[in-house]
Amino acid sequence: NLDDREIGFINIDALIVNASDFANTINIASTSSFTTIEVISGDDDDIFNVQSISAATTLRTGDHNDTVNIHSDQTMEQIQENLTVYTQSGFDTINISDAADGSFQTGTLTSTELTGLGIGTAHSIKYYDTELLNIGLGTADNHFDIQSTHANQTNLTSQQGDDIFNIKTISGLTNIDSGSGDDQVTMVGIWTP
Repeated sequence: NLDDREIGFINIDALIVNASDFANTINIASTSSFTTIEVISGDDDDIFNVQSISAATTLRTGDHNDTVNIHSDQTMEQIQENLTVYTQSGFDTINISDAADGSFQTGTLTSTELTGLGIGTAHSIKYYDTELLNIGLGTADNHFDIQSTHANQTNLTSQQGDDIFNIKTISGLTNIDSGSGDDQVTMVGIWTP
């Protein structure tokens, strides 16, 4: 049990962290150039806060009701490598926030992956088996494509920009709050409620 203590690492190629079976709060404030990082939590209600990554990172949340928060000061600019989140049984929530971003952004969502929104070029956030996915967009104009969704609930919230949403298919309950501004929502394919 490390409580609030810290461990430093230098010149390693991979880091694997196995958390306890108690309720954990795991903060990833930053990563350096590790080859891979994997965090595995136990079977309790855990909270993951991912602020900045520059190495491929995998989270395995274990059972129970877990929450994964992904942002750095409400933007995606510090997510510069691939992030993969595996949730398991229980009611799990993933919160992704670009809400403080004041620049034009594009984003694409599929049933397992989010790209764009300032996430590093050629990188993405992948997610599996979550019950609730919340995505917050920035204050400027956004162009967001929903190619597909996971089978459970997805909430997409924007703000005051002139936003464009293109929806191809959905597989679960999908809510879009476009905020203020002149917004456009287009269904561009087979819609599967």
